[in-house]
Amino acid sequence: MLGEVLKKDNTVETVRGLACILLVAYHVVGDTSLSGLKVADDSFIRYINDTLSYLRMPLFTFLSGYVYAIRPYSGGAYSFLKGKARRLLIPMLIVGTAFAILQSLVPQSNRSLSSSDWLMLHIEPVAHYWFLESLFIIFIFTIFMEKGGILNSRAKCAFTIILVSIIYLFGENLPNTLGVSGALYLFPYFLLGVATYRFSLVPSKWSYKLAIFLIAIVAFVYANLGLLGYAETVGRHTITSLCIGGGGALLLLSSRLNSRVLVYIGGYSYSIYLFHVFATSSSRIFLNKLGVSEHLILLPIGVVAGLLMPILVEHIALRWNVSATALLGRRWTAEAAR
Repeated sequence: MLGEVLKKDNTVETVRGLACILLVAYHVVGDTSLSGLKVADDSFIRYINDTLSYLRMPLFTFLSGYVYAIRPYSGGAYSFLKGKARRLLIPMLIVGTAFAILQSLVPQSNRSLSSSDWLMLHIEPVAHYWFLESLFIIFIFTIFMEKGGILNSRAKCAFTIILVSIIYLFGENLPNTLGVSGALYLFPYFLLGVATYRFSLVPSKWSYKLAIFLIAIVAFVYANLGLLGYAETVGRHTITSLCIGGGGALLLLSSRLNSRVLVYIGGYSYSIYLFHVFATSSSRIFLNKLGVSEHLILLPIGVVAGLLMPILVEHIALRWNVSATALLGRRWTAEAAR
């Protein structure tokens, strides 16, 4: 049913496909000059990568909330959380652990783990898999919100988003143990996604779109002044970040974008999230071995590899129940068992 609903709204899948490309490109470039392509801090590629950080994960999370609202919690907390644990935590444990092991074994990987790191594996989240732990925490709190009815009206939902956003502003220095800090960072965007679907908040009038655009663009310009050294650097737990992430997500969804390529990519967003880092690292190491070091060559090849390899992995994994559940968090099905 969920798949059928999503197919009717190609804009959601198009935007999700765009979010996938932004995420893969981010990890190809690397979050610092010591990771990924080891791009210098004063490089234009680094600047673009840092600029998009205000939109990437907020957009992913906004879409998660939007899609959740299509088929929300309707009772049975144990069953609901069991399904979310299977979908989020099992792949996190298996794929995330495999990634940590690979990082420690491959000579040209960006990071190896110490003995203390191994003891804290997943208690302190592994790489980008923190998102899965954080999203699981969000679903726990969402159950209580749904049971309490505080997301059932525009006024209550707006109050909740404002309250969560205020708390979010004070979460900059919280540790991300078990994904707690990440959950606080993502929660306002998730709730905004829920509210957008539940109360049809996608702006249709140009006056509304213009107002959101102006707020988002002013925040975006201010954040970029910080990146360029002309103002204080804008952290992710700020009103500025909220305006960019929330406003950008609303504008993209209201754009009615419809790209067949992005729709196709968006359909594999979860697999891409889980597995792209294996492909991006492998392609970079392989090309480096061949003597290729130009960023303008490594970047597009890394992005393409990071999109295509996870799609292939999903097709293979879905052939068997064990791999479908372990790697993708899917339910066991009679078709896969045969």
